[in-house]
Amino acid sequence: MPSTVLSSRTCSGWSSNKRSTTAYTTPSGRPRTGRPTTTATSISSQDIICAISESRGICPTVGLAFVNIATSEAILCQICDSQTYARTIQKLAVLEPTEILFMKTAKEPRSKLYSIVEENLPQLAVTTIDRRYWAEKSGHEYVDQLAFKDDLESIKISLEGNYFAACCLAAALSYIEFEMSKTFATHSLRIKYEPSDGSMMVDLATIISLELIQNLQNTKSKDCLFGVLNETLTPMGARLLRSNILQPSTEKSKLLGRYDAVEELGTSEDMFHAVREDVARQSYKEANNDVNELASHLAEAHNLALDLRFEAARQYYFRLPVSDLEDRQLPDIFINIFQKKAYVEFQTLELVKLNQKITDSHNEVINMSDRSIQELIEVIRPEISVLFRISEGLAMLDMLATFAQLVAVRDYIRPEITDTLAIKSGRHPIREKIHHSKFVPNDAYATRQSRFQIITGCNMSGKSTYIRSLALMTVMAQIGCFVPAQYASFPIVNQLFARVSADDSAEANVSTFSAEMREMAFILRNIGPRSMVIVDELGRGTSTVDGLSIAIAISEALVDSHALVWFATHFHELARILAHRNGVVNLHLAVEMSNPTSTMTMLYKIADGYAQDKHYGLAFARFLSFPPELLETAQTVSQKLNLKSADQRRSLKQIAIAKRRQLLLALREQLFQARDGMMKGDELRTWLKKLQDEFTMRMADLETEMVMATDGENTRRGRATD
Repeated sequence: MPSTVLSSRTCSGWSSNKRSTTAYTTPSGRPRTGRPTTTATSISSQDIICAISESRGICPTVGLAFVNIATSEAILCQICDSQTYARTIQKLAVLEPTEILFMKTAKEPRSKLYSIVEENLPQLAVTTIDRRYWAEKSGHEYVDQLAFKDDLESIKISLEGNYFAACCLAAALSYIEFEMSKTFATHSLRIKYEPSDGSMMVDLATIISLELIQNLQNTKSKDCLFGVLNETLTPMGARLLRSNILQPSTEKSKLLGRYDAVEELGTSEDMFHAVREDVARQSYKEANNDVNELASHLAEAHNLALDLRFEAARQYYFRLPVSDLEDRQLPDIFINIFQKKAYVEFQTLELVKLNQKITDSHNEVINMSDRSIQELIEVIRPEISVLFRISEGLAMLDMLATFAQLVAVRDYIRPEITDTLAIKSGRHPIREKIHHSKFVPNDAYATRQSRFQIITGCNMSGKSTYIRSLALMTVMAQIGCFVPAQYASFPIVNQLFARVSADDSAEANVSTFSAEMREMAFILRNIGPRSMVIVDELGRGTSTVDGLSIAIAISEALVDSHALVWFATHFHELARILAHRNGVVNLHLAVEMSNPTSTMTMLYKIADGYAQDKHYGLAFARFLSFPPELLETAQTVSQKLNLKSADQRRSLKQIAIAKRRQLLLALREQLFQARDGMMKGDELRTWLKKLQDEFTMRMADLETEMVMATDGENTRRGRATD
């Protein structure tokens, strides 16, 4: 890659708000051999500068330019975003800039985008610069000067009409040139324009809650989707995999091409192993024959079982168990003697000299290599665009070979792309790897006619695992990976939302309920017919009646959105109330109850219908060593509440009958008045139609009121008895 050239120019007009940067940890590829720092290796790794600008209006247009100084790459995009800037935040999460540039006018007073970036990505450094650096003309001039000659025409065409993207490129490169004192050689910058469509939108909360990149409990753990799938052998392959997980493709032709490639690699064993071995080839290691020969000679001459070892600090040395000396002294040839518990470690003068020779030779090789690399850069710079494409091809090959590896060792199958989500014996890709016991697979089926699926069941029955597995398998399918199932077909999903975390949001200092409502409001503002939503235990953070009411209202809105929704809940009343809505399906996680011993067995299998109220809470409490008298009291209270609830249901039924009679009598009276009145023809027909609609609506309201009252009482009774 072309190196950056330092410039002595400086400029005022920058205002910085520096913050320490953190990011998702991305495991590197194979281990690398340590080497001295030289001119060619001292370039800062992954310094990514991002410039952001936006238009005004209800649906703002946001321009972004990301410049990676280390790899000499620039990515431009222009997004038609919403008021929540969801796609902009997703793009920032995917490309992970180390510093973000805004216009000074965005800070005082703070623009909405500036505030949202600060709130969602507080770890990033933010710098504001003068408006004059955001010039579209300068952006196009930078393209003419720095872009690869082969890419010039395509970049110019891509930037036509994308005013904000061009302005952002000008700002980012001006900042790098004047503030960081770095410039790029002519035609040495790989500039790409990435359209905003063609990828699934996955918001930041969903990335975190589904553990796509990091485990929630331990950020260093590999128990996340990226960790489970990452069998890549190169850093660029790992970066490509991470990028794909965070923005899965929505292009069917691209996905089918990846499936074909993975299938070809998986079925052609020779090709697969050739690819893996070539990618995994280790860096050349200088031979150390003299050291090994010396070790053999000394061991034979002194009749000692010498163990040759290596440490970075002292390099090669010998190690010997103290017991092997048998009260003998070490020969005088050994120096630098150090006893360490049951072992003694030492060197010889010749070994020290060989260590120094190896170090000098290694440094000389590195210095010669760096000089050769610098000379080679000048020679190959005209062909640098080809090298970029080769690098990208190798990264894609590494990722696809990884997918083929997963097929071989984890029993994944090729999914189909259809309009129906259908899964037979699907498995949670992360839980399956964590738990050594056999994972219980489950089926799933969803169309536009069964788009809203309510999942009920007792605690620990597997509701959360079930709905999470569907979301994770959808992501896997849309990055071109095979999935853990016996059969699977998926529709193309444009947006993925997850409301599954039940933890308090300590950073935002809000309660569980407030966090739930914020996330659901975001989902409802951005949802569409091609969205997929999973919701887990909505409404638990407030009172039972309020939680049920809000859950019903949100469910109604989700049904009307025509998105695919899986809604796990403890509110059995929600399942009963929505059971007759078009597009609603009731499912539950099966549990076996044993009446004589009141024990229960989790089956972890999905089944039709909603879970029956069998006082699972009381049954579960018997396993937790509660005092018998406490359980006896709970059972007595449960029985009393059942009797009271039955009385109230009878009373409510009588009230409902009386209200129905009142409505019918009122209707009868109005019809008599119409018969004896002066209305005729169209006027009468219009009035009768209005009367019919009002009567139907009132009867429906009365029916809903009756169901809510009955189920509300059942809820209070059920929560108390459980």
